Amino acid sequence: MSKNVIIVGPPRSGTSLTAAVFAKKGYYVGAIESAAMRDGDDNNPYGYFEADELIARNVGILERGGFSFHNTWRHEPITADVIERLAVMPPSNEERAFVQACGAHRPWMWKDPRLCFTLPVWARAIDPRTTVIVVVRRATEDIYRSFQRMGWCEDGAMARRRTVERIELHARHAEDSAKAAGMPHVCVDYADYLAKALEVAERLGELCGLRLVAEDLNVQPALSHSSARGRFSARLRRSLDRGALRSLKALRPMVPRKLLSALFPEKKYQSLPK
Repeated sequence: MSKNVIIVGPPRSGTSLTAAVFAKKGYYVGAIESAAMRDGDDNNPYGYFEADELIARNVGILERGGFSFHNTWRHEPITADVIERLAVMPPSNEERAFVQACGAHRPWMWKDPRLCFTLPVWARAIDPRTTVIVVVRRATEDIYRSFQRMGWCEDGAMARRRTVERIELHARHAEDSAKAAGMPHVCVDYADYLAKALEVAERLGELCGLRLVAEDLNVQPALSHSSARGRFSARLRRSLDRGALRSLKALRPMVPRKLLSALFPEKKYQSLPK
């Protein structure tokens, strides 16, 4: 049987793209009530693959560790003492029961950026013989630009520094937690999904017991905001949403849909009424 997969990485690093590979192979993801999280939106056109109960469990683990916010990237930064507590904190009976419930649907797949910090707790409840970890890396600057496009950070040098520190903290602990978990793991770079698709597919397949080819990664170059076109699209969209060009948004119905799709390839213009 194929191995269960835990996908770990900072938000906006490519974890959803990675999760889609396994979801399309029939991996159990869990219940997702939000249509945007399940089916995707303009920011993640193919879905997020973050199950409601997994998110709730991770929020609960963070709370037990002393972190009172819903996520670790848009609120106050997680502190070193909370991270230290999570590193030694045992899983609760409810968390062990959740792992067992997922086991009835093998192979299952977990994906949630909070796992960068909660993975040490889960690792004490998961059989390392049945589960592997995929750590997703992405250039900090590319993640920062995506944070900007999402409206998750303010402008200015000081705000940029805080955001970059937050991103790097997630990335560092994603790798550290994976190494300490006692489960087989690989690190994959977001850039390699485009540059080395076959190599990435083979590495993931070998780790998980799947037969994967480059096409299984379903990489869409037009959706990459790391390219020159992507950076232009992100700047234009940000200016229209929150910048100097906001007044022009009212003209959108008069713009041909082909042009809109070329400028903003991630937007689901095919679902708009004709």
